[in-house]
Amino acid sequence: MGKILINPGDRILVEAPTYLGAIQAWSAYGAEYVTVPMDENGMVVDALEEALRSGPKFIYVLPNFQNPTGVTLSLERRQKLVELADRYGVPIVEDDPYGQLRYEGENLSPVVVLDGQYRDSGGSCYAGNVIYLSTFSKILARASAWPGWWRRRK
Repeated sequence: MGKILINPGDRILVEAPTYLGAIQAWSAYGAEYVTVPMDENGMVVDALEEALRSGPKFIYVLPNFQNPTGVTLSLERRQKLVELADRYGVPIVEDDPYGQLRYEGENLSPVVVLDGQYRDSGGSCYAGNVIYLSTFSKILARASAWPGWWRRRK
């Protein structure tokens, strides 16, 4: 993704702290980072508008069980994130590898779905401002939490 979207000097708006793997991957393409603080409800969207004025290429957010904090972005903040990103014309990259790993509590709509609702796109999440990323590996790995081998005494 970085090779396609990032040019040297592009600013990427990220949560503070954010996923180190993304920072390492994008730094190879000369990205610069604008950080937005987090609290127990995720990215502090009240601080987001000022950060958006810096002209970021996109917003990178991990809304569910954020890595490294484990915090989940509240529904109200997800909605405000979509609203502000639209107002400033900045796309959102939603990285959601952990969204299907919820064992308790309420499932929250992905940002991509909220964006589709905000745009009244008839339920389609393909006509909006969000690039959605996820993975099967986290879901499959939890099902295979068995030891790699068994050994028994003779």
